[in-house]
Amino acid sequence: NNTGQFDSAFKVNYCTYGCNYAVNLYAEHIIDSIQDPTSPWLVADSLSNTSLQLKWDSANNDRITYLIQWKYQDIASLWTYYQMPKPLNETSIIISDLHPYMTYLFRVVWVVTVKHTFPSPASFPITTLPSGVPSQSPSVIELTSPSHSTIYVSWKELDFTNGPLIHYRVSIIDVLAEQHTQFIKDISPNLLTYTFTSLKSQTLYEIHLSAGNADGQGPITLINMTTMSPPNDTNEAALLVASDDILYSALYEQLSEFPIPIKQVVNIPDGIIQAISVHYWKDLYYVSDNDGNIYVHVSMTNETNFIIYTGSDNITSLSVDWLNNLLYFVESYQILRCDLFGENVEILPINLTSIPSDLLVDPHNG
Repeated sequence: NNTGQFDSAFKVNYCTYGCNYAVNLYAEHIIDSIQDPTSPWLVADSLSNTSLQLKWDSANNDRITYLIQWKYQDIASLWTYYQMPKPLNETSIIISDLHPYMTYLFRVVWVVTVKHTFPSPASFPITTLPSGVPSQSPSVIELTSPSHSTIYVSWKELDFTNGPLIHYRVSIIDVLAEQHTQFIKDISPNLLTYTFTSLKSQTLYEIHLSAGNADGQGPITLINMTTMSPPNDTNEAALLVASDDILYSALYEQLSEFPIPIKQVVNIPDGIIQAISVHYWKDLYYVSDNDGNIYVHVSMTNETNFIIYTGSDNITSLSVDWLNNLLYFVESYQILRCDLFGENVEILPINLTSIPSDLLVDPHNG
């Protein structure tokens, strides 16, 4: 009995080996006689918002059949077989069930056997016609309240817009207010962030996000966020005045006195002050001079200041990003930034044709 089972298994294995050998021999014979596949192309006047017709050069062997693969051009994706009942003998096919206003790549796969296939190069990118409102609502990446009066939101770029985007629409409403006044703003489709400002502290807000094209608005993303508590601000408001080499301060509440009490903050005896900036929340005072130095003075109670950066040219403008704790400055035809004490200096990739007369950073919107 065992001998019979062994003989049966041997016959099956031998038959399988023989079949595979025959298939490979057949494939080699066909492969030696065919040219390389060429890219498919779009048939004229066949393009619609959800379908198109492809055509390609036939193989120089009528035993070759064809399959079609597709992928998105602008979205990370793998080559996927277009669903069809069986491989084609024809050199043309109508592709349907596509997304409007989406760019695709196609290629033809020559089938010699199931194990011996040869894909063509990809077609030129083909974009279907626009139709309908966007299919997606914006997907939120980040939602935060960076201060007691602001809410920041960012979102992913939409994949299926169904047409050229005209804008993103952002709106906000005080959920608990007796009268629900909604703030609505349309922003550029190139922007993927927005900061709502002038809000009430410790207040629950409802935020709506949507995308719009020529056919209208797409579905809405709805999210809730509560603003932070108001800060405990004990700093006294001050007026800063600069001479050639000294930065002075005077408290607002003392401006009506005569003479006005003033305090020397920064003294640069060997240079001329070029620019001033302040980080209010950290009580940091920045001054640049004509020798390319940037000085920082740490708090009004400290009598010392020190150099945090020395450049090769005048530092003509300074601006503090208090939200991200960064210092921006203009040196000749370049805009640079660093942390609050001069570390991690980097040049921003901005092409300037003239030296800016002023620099102002928007912390909320970058």
